[in-house]
Amino acid sequence: MKQIRTPRARARISAYILLFTASLLHAATTEEYIKEAEAYLEKGEARTAVIQLKNALQENPTSIEARLLLGRIYLQAGDGASAEKEFERAKRMNAAKSYWELPLARAYLMQGKFQEVLDNLQEEPGSSLENRTSIWLLRGDAYHGLRQYAQARDAYTTARQLDPQSQQAMLGLIMTDIAENHRSEALGNLDTLLSNHPENIAARVMRGEIQQLTGNPDLARADFDQVLEQQPENIRALLGRAQINLTGGNLAQAKADAEKLDTLVPRHPKLLHLRGAIALLEQDLDKAETLLQQALSASPESLPTLTLLGAVSFYKGNYEAAHRHLSMALKAQPALLPAIKLLASVQHKLKRSDAVVKLLVPALERYPNDPQLMAMLGTAYMQMKRFEEGSALMSRAIEIKPDLAAYRTQLALGLMAQGKSGEAIEQLENTIEMEQEFIQADILLVLSHLHKTDYDKALTASRALEERSPENPMGYNLSGLAYMMSGDHKLAEQRFRKALEIDPNFITAESNLARLAIQKGDLALARLHYQNALKKSPNHSTMLMGLADIARRTGDNEEMHRQLEQAHNGEPKSARPGLISAQAYLTEKQPLKALRMTSQLSAAFPGNPSVLLVHGKAQLAAGDAINAVTTLRRLTGEVRNVETLQLLGNAQQAAGQRDEARRSYQQALQEKPGFVPVLINLFTLELGSGQQEEALSHAKAIQLALPDNPLGYEFEGTTHAMQGRTEQAITLYEKAYQMQPSDRLAIPLAQQYAQVGNAPRGLELLREWAAKQPDNLKTRLSLSGMLLEQGQQDEAIRGYEAVLQADNNNLVALNNLAWIYSTRGDRRAVELGKRAYDLASTRPEIIDTYGWILVQTGDLGKGSEILKQAAELSPEHQEIIYHLGFSLHKQGNRSEAEATLKRAIAIDDTSELAQTARQLLESMR
Repeated sequence: MKQIRTPRARARISAYILLFTASLLHAATTEEYIKEAEAYLEKGEARTAVIQLKNALQENPTSIEARLLLGRIYLQAGDGASAEKEFERAKRMNAAKSYWELPLARAYLMQGKFQEVLDNLQEEPGSSLENRTSIWLLRGDAYHGLRQYAQARDAYTTARQLDPQSQQAMLGLIMTDIAENHRSEALGNLDTLLSNHPENIAARVMRGEIQQLTGNPDLARADFDQVLEQQPENIRALLGRAQINLTGGNLAQAKADAEKLDTLVPRHPKLLHLRGAIALLEQDLDKAETLLQQALSASPESLPTLTLLGAVSFYKGNYEAAHRHLSMALKAQPALLPAIKLLASVQHKLKRSDAVVKLLVPALERYPNDPQLMAMLGTAYMQMKRFEEGSALMSRAIEIKPDLAAYRTQLALGLMAQGKSGEAIEQLENTIEMEQEFIQADILLVLSHLHKTDYDKALTASRALEERSPENPMGYNLSGLAYMMSGDHKLAEQRFRKALEIDPNFITAESNLARLAIQKGDLALARLHYQNALKKSPNHSTMLMGLADIARRTGDNEEMHRQLEQAHNGEPKSARPGLISAQAYLTEKQPLKALRMTSQLSAAFPGNPSVLLVHGKAQLAAGDAINAVTTLRRLTGEVRNVETLQLLGNAQQAAGQRDEARRSYQQALQEKPGFVPVLINLFTLELGSGQQEEALSHAKAIQLALPDNPLGYEFEGTTHAMQGRTEQAITLYEKAYQMQPSDRLAIPLAQQYAQVGNAPRGLELLREWAAKQPDNLKTRLSLSGMLLEQGQQDEAIRGYEAVLQADNNNLVALNNLAWIYSTRGDRRAVELGKRAYDLASTRPEIIDTYGWILVQTGDLGKGSEILKQAAELSPEHQEIIYHLGFSLHKQGNRSEAEATLKRAIAIDDTSELAQTARQLLESMR
């Protein structure tokens, strides 16, 4: 039956049709917006894409696709809060977990919600390998954000085990190294990562940040520039480059980078800090204060921002506010040097001299080579009439930085942008001129002129200081120095005595009188002056070191070390006496004594770069390469230059850490390209590692650096010789020899001639060199050895006997001459063989010679026992094993002889010696 529809039913159907049609139209519009957004994204127009997606959501708030895409855009822009909202909405709309789980965790990370990541992100059974890897990477980032570095390292390691090729896992481990202050390891691993994956943007940014932190702005800029060529809107690279520009005085370029950042992340705390620093440099203090307050509100724990706010308050005359900001910064990080210096200036303004000294004394212990700290503390001492201490510090400051006075001292202000907890700090060290009266610029000026040997200007300035401050002994002492250094000893002595008259405890003048006596050659008078000073200050390290210097001049090293040790024990706050003593011990080839001293110093001055340097050298000289590596790693974390990196490489090479040594040498060459000592290290490393082609490239690099020096040609010749390319080796050795003849070239060149069958030419070379240098035992030994190889025993004997006349314990001559005598039945063979054995009873080749001589002369029992010692030390040496088998056979010990001879054959069954052993076995049967 046909159904009849009522008007009401028809109206309802019409409404449904309208709604259905509208929904179709609505869906089509939403999809178009999303497609347009995707098109804009492909063109890099993220802002327009966001507008289109918002239009899509206005049309259809339930569009999961639009929510997810908008969340991803917010993530890319660094807006974690907005991204979190979109992914949460997608989650509530029952979007598949795979679409929102990981992006939501990244949004949490971006906002510092680290515990939320750990609470909501767990590895699930059955999930894909890629998904499991991503989860462990994000968990590692969360642990890192919570400063739980051990857990972070475990998480990154798990991710790397799941995916050994994961660059992100490697970066996570590198970040952990940075957080734990293992900067050199982090930098080395970044170099490795980028050599394998040069396209890795994150690694390049991170390396730039570490280079910036460790004081290598040019290398850092190169990395940042390369990143910005590929990603012009990379936030971290822009921030890094802006900070380098600001530090380097390129204010216009810094502002250009800041303006670009302002279009990308206008409220980023690091950008606000950067703009505040720019405003401070432009002396717009109100603007600087506003921006820095905004930066501090966004990042309340930022120590660099607190420091710059302290600077702004200081220059606005608001000293109490400056004191508050800087004290807060130093409470969080007591070693923050810019804040220390600026707080000292504030305390000076507040007339708190005791507080200045209390602040700067420990700071100078932590930064013992900072000339500005020395000058500031020296001035503080002088204002308290502690002239002696102030004078010493001012003099040390000007020795380190002769032009310190010309700057009227400048104050480093701020570390620009602090990263996540404990990570590398990107440094910006701006300099703002301090109030002049805090640093005694007039004293520094005199010292500067003296350092530059401009004695007339020094005298003019010091005489002016005498007139301005007649009660200050410093002016008279400085005039005395100017007279003494210009050669007017009489006027110098008058001035030094005047300084002592004003202040009898100003023993620096007494020390200068001692120096004056030394210049006159009167060491007794100099000693008397130092002893007079020590009566007033019994443990004064400078005076004790003066006595040590007199002992050195008279050749009394024992007394020198006694005085230096007393100086070290008497004034333990100074590392200098101990360092001088340790360096002297190293010069005297007494590394264990040097190590004892540097061990004490390293305990007393754990972060002092000078102590770390000498301690590492002492450990290396004493054969403790493993601990030397640890010490020198710490040193490169404090002072990264070609010398420290080369030393670290030397220690790593000595410790058998060849890959690490290679990396350290390569980093040293980045600091100073073409530096020959490091190229030599690399050559020896590669040659010893069997990497002969790499060694060859380093030899050629040395030739380019030193074209008129034979070293590069010698090294190339050595490499060819090791590769069996004898003709090429001869050509290069000859070239080197013609440039600069030496025994180190004559000997290998002669050996190469012998290799190609031209022994007469080799012998001629060695005879010529031996005639030129008759006392050169090395050449005579080589000549005798080649004569022996060529069957010219009579001349070889004369050569070895001549060596023994010059050095009766020469092991090579004793051993080889004993062997020759034994072949001739000469009874002297036993005596010489025994002498060699007594000198080197652990060297199997020496033991074998002596044992074989005993066997040949009929002493079978003793000879066999000696040969057993050689065989135990060198069980794979075929000749030694054969000799032992022969001696056992002669003793009638058939079974043991057979077993031993079979062992000899098995070592190399194709050799002539194996054939001889077979014949002996046959005869025994």
